[in-house]
Amino acid sequence: MKYYISILLICLCFSLPAMNRRKIPNLAEEYIEQIYPEVKKVEWHQLKAEKLIEAEFKNAGKDVIVLFKPDGTWEQVQEEISPDKLPEIIKEKMQSYKAESVVEVTNNGEDPFYMISGIKNKKYSFEIYSTQDGQDFQTKQYRVQPYRGVFAGMLVLMILLFP
Repeated sequence: MKYYISILLICLCFSLPAMNRRKIPNLAEEYIEQIYPEVKKVEWHQLKAEKLIEAEFKNAGKDVIVLFKPDGTWEQVQEEISPDKLPEIIKEKMQSYKAESVVEVTNNGEDPFYMISGIKNKKYSFEIYSTQDGQDFQTKQYRVQPYRGVFAGMLVLMILLFP
């Protein structure tokens, strides 16, 4: 009996990826193949809350996420880019910032916008959201507190070890 159950479980495990694969619309797969022909491995996810399908992969070493509607039409592309590839107007506005991560977001039928994050003056982490022309330039800053968690953890450990 154990033998039959284990065979059934193995068959079920091998069939799960195939079941998941059937839920991906052909239009979405064709989009990835046409726009990113060099990409071989794509992770597909169903985003139930947003009712979207997500394709996640690396293209030339950079992270890319493409969101699709349930019918397979593309909704949004989020692509990691180098800070050097930002438009000049945005580079001018963020001269006092050091960008560590830049994501170019393109919605279907709209100009791209940018999500930029990094550290400013070793004291603040920041997030910048900007349109391509730099007109809508929004900045959020947070004070960096790098050692707070480490000291709290050490204090708890000392209390436990030396009561």
